Amino acid sequence: AELVALTPAAVGELAALSTAEREALDLTALEAIVTGGSPLGEGARKLVDDLVGGEALVDVYLTADTGIAAVRTGGAEHHELLDGIEARTGAGGALELLSPLAATPDWTRSGDAARLTADGRIVVS
Repeated sequence: AELVALTPAAVGELAALSTAEREALDLTALEAIVTGGSPLGEGARKLVDDLVGGEALVDVYLTADTGIAAVRTGGAEHHELLDGIEARTGAGGALELLSPLAATPDWTRSGDAARLTADGRIVVS
């Protein structure tokens, strides 16, 4: 099985292909498509589902200060925090993260607006 990492923009490039071009791609060997760096829209998520199956999608939420902080896999609606990572929202809904992997032991602002679900998942605006 294979794994490929793509930016959301690269997934968008796949979306720009014609149906015939997408069908000609042999993506059957792919076990997972990992994406991150910016929000992955619903259209792109649907495309990945159509090409290789929704369970193959691994969408990571990361910042320069914390590295990967949360992951959304398969058909999950929201990102789940990795073990050891804490999240809260500050002024104006700004997402703040506390990570043992960060260069600072303090809460860091991600630069993204978000809300937290009742079970602690991240919903980036």
